[in-house]
Amino acid sequence: MRLLLILCCITVTWGGPSPHADLVQKYVEAEYGGRFSNNIIADALTDVPGLISRYNYPVEVHTVTTPDGYVLQMHRIPHGRDRNNQPGNKTAVFLQHGMLSSSADYVIVGPENSLAYRLAEEGYDVWMGNARGNYYSRKHTHLDPDDRSNLDFWRFSWEEIGSIDMPTCIDYILDLKGHKKLHFVGFSQGGTVFLVMGALRPEYSEKIISFQGLAPASYFVNNEYGFIQAIAPYEKVLMVLAADAGIGEFLGRSNIFTALGIAACSDQSFLQPLCLAVPILGNSFQRLNAVS
Repeated sequence: MRLLLILCCITVTWGGPSPHADLVQKYVEAEYGGRFSNNIIADALTDVPGLISRYNYPVEVHTVTTPDGYVLQMHRIPHGRDRNNQPGNKTAVFLQHGMLSSSADYVIVGPENSLAYRLAEEGYDVWMGNARGNYYSRKHTHLDPDDRSNLDFWRFSWEEIGSIDMPTCIDYILDLKGHKKLHFVGFSQGGTVFLVMGALRPEYSEKIISFQGLAPASYFVNNEYGFIQAIAPYEKVLMVLAADAGIGEFLGRSNIFTALGIAACSDQSFLQPLCLAVPILGNSFQRLNAVS
């Protein structure tokens, strides 16, 4: 850990200017209420409802409880700010995030570029889900996520998210609006859980107008990611070791990781291009089509 901290300090101290400095400056100079962020770091450290409010968009927080007791939080942008900005019985769009993420996926890059804001401006009622166990859905009616002696809260996978969480959220939205159908957008694991819902709860196909899968993950038999291939055969062993150590949560929110991320991905760090590329490309950098 000490070595990691030393390397981060060296990175920040010796790192040259980023090739994306002009883009960052455009964000920094923009006003709140505009189309761009004026403080990227502040945005990243703000929760989703606060971030949406900061840009003068309407926001609502809704909670639902699944049949097996998980308390899920959804974030809603009921209408636009600049266009289609009057309340009304608009068609709902449900946005589901990817693995290890949250509803922030759809708002973090500001009103000009984030899908949630763009859909609201186009006249949709935007709902963003949060899967069980993430930062916004880390509650249960009787299980404690912080109890290291009882890891039952964490005994779930994308199967439960798809077969239980998604139907619960969809039913809540449609019942509240008095509608019969909605649009569904899923990024990465968000697409996976939609496919799970279609397989295990096929009746919900009648409640979907359209499905948009953004890099949806399904079968992993042809996965070429070396790290995944290396650890996959030892899944059960790793799960047993983690349980014995009282570890149920994987890569939860941490102030330490937040600070390291800010340092490594700052405009003064030569690692910033990696911060931009890794979440999208993984280890497939050969697929990057970059222009200077």
